[in-house]
Amino acid sequence: MSALTKIFVLLNVVLSLLLASAAIVYVNTQTATSKSLADAVAKNNSLDRENKSATAKIEAAQTEKASMAAAKDEQNNQLRAELAAKEQLLAKAESQNAELTSALAQANAVNTSSSEALKMAQAVIGERATSFDKLRADYDNQQKNLSETALALDNQINAADVTRKQLLVANEQIAQLNLTVTKLNDTVRKYNIPVTEGNNPINPDPGVDVTAKIQEVRTIGGVRYATINVGSADSVAKNMQFNVVDGNNRNNWLGYIVLDTVNIHDSYGRLSGPNVNQVQQGAIVRSRLGN
Repeated sequence: MSALTKIFVLLNVVLSLLLASAAIVYVNTQTATSKSLADAVAKNNSLDRENKSATAKIEAAQTEKASMAAAKDEQNNQLRAELAAKEQLLAKAESQNAELTSALAQANAVNTSSSEALKMAQAVIGERATSFDKLRADYDNQQKNLSETALALDNQINAADVTRKQLLVANEQIAQLNLTVTKLNDTVRKYNIPVTEGNNPINPDPGVDVTAKIQEVRTIGGVRYATINVGSADSVAKNMQFNVVDGNNRNNWLGYIVLDTVNIHDSYGRLSGPNVNQVQQGAIVRSRLGN
């Protein structure tokens, strides 16, 4: 091997070593650079996040500031309104104070004649007290008279109650007597005996043209009695006998009514006949059937 070849070989080895060293240095440098770049990117991202957070905080602070400013403005407006209202009240109070001052001045002016007015008022009160005493005495007398009148009225009511009870007893006795008379009349009719009541015989054919109505029906002692709306003004007399028919069906004959009491415009008598229990208010009374 020549010396030149050895030199080339030596240079080749040296260059290889240099190239390897350079490659190692490059790789190491590239790795460090990549790491630095990654660190720089991570730091940049962190800074972005911090920037966004700071921006959000600034916006929130600005919003809160605006809200506080609006609330402050509203509070100021409310205070202004309250101040205006108080100023109005103050003005009104001053006006009232002026009126009161004027009234006080007038009262002071009137006060000079108040003594005379008081004397007159006391005189009037004395006169009214005298009038009241007189009215009180009159009232006491009226109360006394009222009590006496009430006592007399109670006595009259008690007497009326006694009279009413006596009348009820008398009506029951009359009803019992009428029942007895009715039984006697039935017996008389059964045996065709001439019938009279006192000096007045029962008149089954009164000879007057009568059409009337039953006004009231009542039962006393088992005997039915009725009141009709005709009387002496219609030529009706005691002991007259009339027919009674149904008010809704005038062909339905119910029985007879013999008049016991005759007034000017109404009469009262006892009922008899097969359907006497069917006689009610509104039934028709006729002197003759078929008319």
